Amino acid sequence: MVRALMGLPTPLPEGSFQHLHWKVSVDVATRRLHATATYTVLQTPSSTDEGCLALAVEGLSIESVAVNDDATEFKVIEMSPTSDQLHSTLAIAVPKQVVAPYSVAVTYHLAKPSLACHWLDSSWLITQSYPSYAPSLLPVPPQLCMKFTYTAQVTTSALATVLMSASLTGIRTTGLPWVWPPLHVLVVPTALTLSFRSMATPSLVVVDEAAAQ
Repeated sequence: MVRALMGLPTPLPEGSFQHLHWKVSVDVATRRLHATATYTVLQTPSSTDEGCLALAVEGLSIESVAVNDDATEFKVIEMSPTSDQLHSTLAIAVPKQVVAPYSVAVTYHLAKPSLACHWLDSSWLITQSYPSYAPSLLPVPPQLCMKFTYTAQVTTSALATVLMSASLTGIRTTGLPWVWPPLHVLVVPTALTLSFRSMATPSLVVVDEAAAQ
């Protein structure tokens, strides 16, 4: 299906994405992120697009894609310098037998600087999820009108502190994942002098306390 695709898939209409679960591992020492973004989708792609779903990406190394936990075909269509396209497109094959709602999981890694990821010295990672930055942090719907809830699970060093644009719901000390619920307002300690604007996709701050001292 993906190989037969001519041009870019048509973005799904507003309201097609219900929820995102973002599971990310942050290695502060190597400045590397490894993540899986899993969307719950409420509409299947049109047959005129060869049954392909479009997500915006930029600089992400895509490892695998699954629909309802089954591996599926995909390809990254690079941004053309002559087009008005802001980002590259991840085209994902959705099998004909799939009915909504269904899940789409994209596993990828990011091991180089990007618009969304800012590494400060050796101990800080700050990300931004403004519309033009978000595709360089995780695959996102290409149109700005999409709204959906999200949860996130962050795994990093036991010496690190993790903050997100949401409220904390749980901590496990073996691997230290921080689990976040649907979007909430986060009250950040004043010593950090940081703030998060309203956004539809996750933003993240990771501080390695050992390195920062």
